[in-house]
Formats: sequence, C-alpha cells, structure tokens
Amino acid sequence: AAGATLEAFHQAFAAHQLVFVQRQDRSRRFGIAGRQIGLSTLRRIFTAYPAVVRRAFSLECRGSLPAHDDPLLQLLGVTRAPQGSWYASCVLQRHRQALAEFLSQALPAGAPGFLLRSTTKKAVKVRPPKHSNAAWVFFGRNMGGRALRGRPEHTDAIQHSGTWHVQLKGEKVWTVRPTSELQRQAPALKGGKPVKIHCREGDVLCINTRLWWHKTHIPAGCKLSISVARDMYLDGTRPGACDMT
Repeated sequence: AAGATLEAFHQAFAAHQLVFVQRQDRSRRFGIAGRQIGLSTLRRIFTAYPAVVRRAFSLECRGSLPAHDDPLLQLLGVTRAPQGSWYASCVLQRHRQALAEFLSQALPAGAPGFLLRSTTKKAVKVRPPKHSNAAWVFFGRNMGGRALRGRPEHTDAIQHSGTWHVQLKGEKVWTVRPTSELQRQAPALKGGKPVKIHCREGDVLCINTRLWWHKTHIPAGCKLSISVARDMYLDGTRPGACDMT
C-alpha cells in the first residue's frame, strides 16, 4: 500500500471500476495506541450508541449461531461473543459522533492513506474523494471447516462512484465478475470469469458494486474478520444524507 498513489488509483479505477491494494507491511496492526481493533471496539460503540448500531444491523449469515430473539445483543451485548461461525454487519450513519468515535479507534485518518492527498507536482491535481457520513462495518468468525458465505451474488443500486473496503482484522474473500454494462465500457473485461480476491489485514478493495457482481465469504479457520467500508464520490459531488438500511 505504501506504493499506491491517488493518481494511480484514479487512472486504474476509471478503467476498470475496481482497484485492489495489498498492504506491504503485515506486521503493523490497526487500532489506537495500546489497543488493537477487535470486537471490544464494536462493543464500546454499541454500548455508547445502541440505537445507531441497531438501526441498520444485519445478520449476513447465522452459521452456527444459536437462535435468539436479539442476535445483535447476542453478539455485542455480551463480554464474549459466541464461538462457532457467524457473519454480521451494521451501518454507522446519521450520527456524526458515533461515526467519528469508531473511525478514531479503527481508522483514524478516516480513509486509506493513498486516497487522502495528491502526490503530483502538476498544476492540476487529482482531488481526493469525498465520503458520505457513514461507514459499513462487517464482522464475523468462522471456526468451521467450510467457507462461511454472506449474501448471494448481487449488484447494488448506488448513486456514488464506488466503495472502499479496508480489512481491519482477519480475512475475507470476495468473488467478483463484471456486469454486461461494464464489459461494454471496458472491452478488456469481455467474457470475464469470476475472480477471487483474498483480502487480508491491511488490504484495501475499491469497487463499484453497481458494475461488478459480487459476493463474499469468511474462509474456514478465521477467528475474527472485521472490515470497514465507506462510499466515495470521485466526481466532486457533495454527498447527501446517508440512509442505508
């Protein structure tokens, strides 16, 4: 990731609507000084802002999680989350303080470093993307022997340029393939077969989920997977109020 630049990202994303940046230094860990990112981070946010987390919580895959009237409480309302396999998500939105507190603990810069500023000395510089005041948080574990799959393959009806996903902890695997519309825009992708993208801690995937069919899974043996995603606007559009459910 140290070699990625805003200019290179813009060029590659314009061509293919997908950019994958692998982290070079695997020894570094996310989280504020003295505290690594983990489920405790999400518990603190849930304790402080329960209504915000609950408003857009989703159980992506129950896995081996026992039936419960309140799966959110089952996962984040306890000192230790259930073992086994499960996959969930929530959206921190319409509450600037909750979003700011989570990002300060998980990703203090608010976005991957290469998206924050231009490095060129040219007179006309590439502008960093703008972001909506929201963040998706995906979290889960898979102690089983098979992949734990999320939602079936789909595309998203989005109005923004795309979304970046940072793998904060553990692993997640994406399977993507170009839509017919994207294949018309980018002839090099014609006849494109599904591609697997294995995201490990520190990796960043930027993707236009309207133009790429996609699905994800947590690989077998992953003790904890946490990733954060934010919508980005590359055309200078001012993000409107976010209301993802």
